[in-house]
Amino acid sequence: MKPEKRKSIVVGIDGSSESFEAARYAADLARRTQQFLELVFVRQPILLPPVASYAETLARLDRSDEAAANEVLKRAVEYVAPLAAGVGSSVVVGSPVDELIRCGNTYDASMLVVGSRGRGALGRLAFGSVADGLLHGSPLPVLVFHLRDEASGHGVKKVTSSPSHHLEHVVEK
Repeated sequence: MKPEKRKSIVVGIDGSSESFEAARYAADLARRTQQFLELVFVRQPILLPPVASYAETLARLDRSDEAAANEVLKRAVEYVAPLAAGVGSSVVVGSPVDELIRCGNTYDASMLVVGSRGRGALGRLAFGSVADGLLHGSPLPVLVFHLRDEASGHGVKKVTSSPSHHLEHVVEK
């Protein structure tokens, strides 16, 4: 739970290394700006036909999904806790874009932070992109963390932001 009268940074966590590194970047930023860090795992709803015979299966899948999400958040909190002044975590169910925006409002966030998997245009078309959805739909500033390109060896982490908020940074590693 977030302390009163303190802004927060909300970070989307999905278990990927990109989301963990985005959380690490956000934790350092939160510490430097004296903000609370809220890590959010958004579970996709499990959709099965509304048939009574599926009720037990659905409940078992839901419990398993919830446990997996909590385990990912536990690891993420342990990963960033040494860097942040305060860390909270929550699991929510729904559309990642919609739920991260809602959590941003709920936790009085100064910004939303997500990692980019760098799938490219074809990957975004096939799988969608939470980062793109947030960049184009969030009323809050959005930082998208891109991991250093190991192939180029340049050692640069790039952080881009929503165009309407003009928060662009390039950070040397």
